[in-house]
Amino acid sequence: MKYSIKLIAVVAAFSAAAFTARAGIATTTSQLVLGVTDGTTNVLVNIGSINNYAPAGGPVATSFAVGNYSSVLNAAFGTTSTGLSWGIIGNAGIAAAATNGDAKGTAWITSAWDNSVAGSLGVQNSVAYDRGAVSTLNSTNVSVNGLYQALSGATAAQTTAASNAVTLTNNIWDNSVAFNLDGALFDNQITRLALGQNYSAADLYSNVPNGVAGSAEGSADSKFDGTFSLNATTGVLTFTAIPEPSMYAAILAIATLGFAAIRRRKQVQLLA
Repeated sequence: MKYSIKLIAVVAAFSAAAFTARAGIATTTSQLVLGVTDGTTNVLVNIGSINNYAPAGGPVATSFAVGNYSSVLNAAFGTTSTGLSWGIIGNAGIAAAATNGDAKGTAWITSAWDNSVAGSLGVQNSVAYDRGAVSTLNSTNVSVNGLYQALSGATAAQTTAASNAVTLTNNIWDNSVAFNLDGALFDNQITRLALGQNYSAADLYSNVPNGVAGSAEGSADSKFDGTFSLNATTGVLTFTAIPEPSMYAAILAIATLGFAAIRRRKQVQLLA
């Protein structure tokens, strides 16, 4: 990643003024946390409620920018991205059902793309997680709660108010890297770009414990919710949801109308 030194200086100056007025970032369950680490330094970013990405009423048929984190990453890691890894995780809480309509114990977690094949944002290109036992997901959520606490308990000097981010050096993301889910290692390297693209990507999954009612998931795997992508040049994180069936129908209808119009035009030309 290459970022503007001038931009870093401007943001750093702005953030320095904000540090004295702010400490910690408020968090609640059902919020997602972006974590970036080089194994020592960790950047945690509260990127908002799961409702923004996988609402209870169904997927949002859109792609949108979550935020620009170039200045935060540069301040924490410098202008090199060597050795960085990133992932996103959240939970619905253990004691009560989530406001999003998800069962208690639900964990949201990303899985890195298979970068050896071309993929489309919003289309699954990674391995889903197995739905674990209630005890497994509860253990996962304890680890996630540690991230929430780190965000809310950060000191003013650790908090970047402009980006809802915290920079820590206590290895909290690195130590929680497995989150007690097999394969949940967040080994998606920022420098490992998607095939032919300038971003790295990871798919978001909803993981509901086996034996817990209240989920629409009918298989043994976690449910695919969409794709996060991090641009290696700009530092912009985006989310692309699963296109709704109605969108596919609309695209097909437009294509059909276009084909019919071309066919009519050719018929008119032949008659002339």
